[in-house]
Amino acid sequence: MNPIKKYNYNLIHTKKAQQGAITIFALTMTLMMALFSLFFLQIMQLNHQLIHKRFETYLCYRYQDQRLKKHIERMKKINILIATAFYAQFSPNPAISGAAKLTLEIIKNSQNVYAGVFVAKTLKTPHCTSVQNISYLKGYPFKNSGLVLARLPDQRAYLKGATWKNYLYHSPASDRFILEITYRDQENKKTELKEIPLTVAVPSWKRYFGPL
Repeated sequence: MNPIKKYNYNLIHTKKAQQGAITIFALTMTLMMALFSLFFLQIMQLNHQLIHKRFETYLCYRYQDQRLKKHIERMKKINILIATAFYAQFSPNPAISGAAKLTLEIIKNSQNVYAGVFVAKTLKTPHCTSVQNISYLKGYPFKNSGLVLARLPDQRAYLKGATWKNYLYHSPASDRFILEITYRDQENKKTELKEIPLTVAVPSWKRYFGPL
């Protein structure tokens, strides 16, 4: 073969080989970019889902918190009526005493019913999961025996203590934690929130709520 022709032939094949290599490299890079983009989108979607789940948990807390605070205020107002009726029953006037005793029983029963309705509605709160509703209800602040409220000597329902805690279970597998809510029965005392990683919270959580 003529040297010139041979040179041209080799040059053509070399260019084709280079073009082929460039094409393969370009396809490889395109595939890698596509895979990276897909992976990135999946991560973004997962993060979005986790953020959304967190938002739902805090929305649940907000809703339950507002309901509970209103419930406590109403329970305290009913307690005032109960205490008034309790002391009125010791009146030397038989008519006042008899009316006070009857009124006292009616108000006490009404308060028990009101507390029972609150509990039933808490279990069905649409803003929370069923587990969150149950876990939050475990921290119901008024001492009770079943559906009957425990009472002080003057027959008022009473809080379990000056401070109590409620809990909300946040369940996504990659972001599991317990939202601990600390309440104080004092004016101008803010509610405290604390996220407890489930790995840390499991022992105390099981004692409080039972096995997950």
